[in-house]
Amino acid sequence: FNKKLSLGGIGHPEEQISIHSLRLKMSDLCRRTCAWCAAPKTQLTFVPLDEIMKAFVDVQSYEGVHFEDNDLCISKQRVLELCNAIVDKGYAHVPKIGKAKVDSLEEIVFALARAGFKKFAYGIESFDQGILDQLGKNTTVEQNHKALNLTIEARMTPIMNMIFFSPWETESTLKKTVKETVAYLKRGAIMNSAV
Repeated sequence: FNKKLSLGGIGHPEEQISIHSLRLKMSDLCRRTCAWCAAPKTQLTFVPLDEIMKAFVDVQSYEGVHFEDNDLCISKQRVLELCNAIVDKGYAHVPKIGKAKVDSLEEIVFALARAGFKKFAYGIESFDQGILDQLGKNTTVEQNHKALNLTIEARMTPIMNMIFFSPWETESTLKKTVKETVAYLKRGAIMNSAV
């Protein structure tokens, strides 16, 4: 288990919780097999929770914590244990960011907020079901809306990772996705996009 220091310039700036972040990872596990995904899938077992919490000992020298897991919420039990440990050890005040699939968050979003998560990223990709199906997302537009709305309700900032102009995009699907994306941007969401 290695902790890393981020000095910015890595990934998308909107996905940074701070310039001086403690970067942690519990696993690279992901239930999805999205064809375009380049996320690493090398750490396929969970780092023990006590090792994650040991890294928090010097969290005071950082401005935030960035969990780099492909799907931090892949195990609801593990993430609830993590959130409870963060609160119990007094680290909830440190801002955190994570990433999850839109169908894995529902029961735990408020625990994440209580543990100090300020931003949460999702692979929304599109607000058109046909496009989601063509992309092999195995998620629904309804799940996209639910995850974003729950995140906003929990007073966290959702980050929408979007794919515009896929080979299946039409003027109609693009307009629908842009309209919904803009509506969430007006509510405080952040967007990353691929074209």
